[in-house]
Amino acid sequence: MCRNLPVPVNSGYAIRTLSLVRALAEIGYEIDFLSFGCHSANDVRRLSSLCTTVATVANKRTNISTKREYLRRLAGLFASESYALHRFSSSEMRSLIESRLKTRDYDFVLVDGLHGVINIPHTDVPIVLNCHNVEWLILERYAAVQRNLAKKVYARIEARRMREAERTSCDRIAVALACSKIDRALLQELRPELPIFVVPNCVDTDYITPNPTVSRLESEPTLIFQGVMDWYPNCDAAKFFANEIFPAIRREFPRARFVVAGRNPSSELRQSFAAIPGVEVTGTVADIRPYLSEASLVVVPLRIGSGTRLKILESAAAGKPIVSTSLGVEGLDFHSHKEIVIADEPDSFAREVISLLRNPQRRRALGDAARERVVRSYSQAALRQALNAALVSVVGEPAIAGGQLND
Repeated sequence: MCRNLPVPVNSGYAIRTLSLVRALAEIGYEIDFLSFGCHSANDVRRLSSLCTTVATVANKRTNISTKREYLRRLAGLFASESYALHRFSSSEMRSLIESRLKTRDYDFVLVDGLHGVINIPHTDVPIVLNCHNVEWLILERYAAVQRNLAKKVYARIEARRMREAERTSCDRIAVALACSKIDRALLQELRPELPIFVVPNCVDTDYITPNPTVSRLESEPTLIFQGVMDWYPNCDAAKFFANEIFPAIRREFPRARFVVAGRNPSSELRQSFAAIPGVEVTGTVADIRPYLSEASLVVVPLRIGSGTRLKILESAAAGKPIVSTSLGVEGLDFHSHKEIVIADEPDSFAREVISLLRNPQRRRALGDAARERVVRSYSQAALRQALNAALVSVVGEPAIAGGQLND
């Protein structure tokens, strides 16, 4: 069961979810896919090719910026449960899942994220939880950088409630799938006896490949940050780079460009960047590959988040040099100054970018090493192998043909 359809594949959430579905199909499972969202036959053609059935339920509370939702958040301060989870509670989704469980025999139920557990009825079918992030940690990190006192307090309250919800959810599930060793350790603190397997994020290394034919003048470098821009951690990262790091780079490279590529940037975000020379906001892009090809290097100045970053894996698959904060590369098996460059403070981040822009040979070496790392550790084959090993603890066999699964 998913909170969003993973098509089109235009976010880290979609990439991981669709990769898991693809891996399950390759192992040999039949998949009944249930999700919030609306779709036409054309929208889910790629998903339908992997699944026996695809069914959706409309979620009327997807827009969390309405006046009604703000009032619900305020009321949530006096409730005992997390607002972020409660807005995904759906009697219609619960009924759909319940009817499927009554009419078919499943090997297990795969819940794609903590938000789905709230709709799973009581069942003897083992529940497998796919963890994109450690949800409470994102809220704590948001609170740490938030200057608005009301938002800071609200985030800390939500973080405590989300942590309790994650602990409670861990009591219901048979197996958890974490995307890094760091996330596994954090989840293990909530329930030490729970089997938790690292199933890494992955990218299609045949689809995203280095493109050495595209080049720009060394005096006109292009820096790219990619990610969905209706996700606060990405907005914060882009603003942090544009306001506190990019000006120092522009002093050394006056014609440098900073391209923010990703869906749904707000009008406020566009306006805030319009006054900064050299910053461009693309909005939704159908294909990230041309933007990566054009980039001199990729920047990942994240200060908030959890899980592991698909933007780094995509950039590495394209053979691009990457400068990231420690949090940006958290959980990934990339080594500083070998496959990536890590810097946390604005001054040091700018210095590392400038140094790389002055050294094309070092940029190529970093990009080549990053590509080698992602092919070895973060390909579809690596995810499939890790997932199959995790499922052995549920189904008792190393590989299954013809099993059924409710996603």
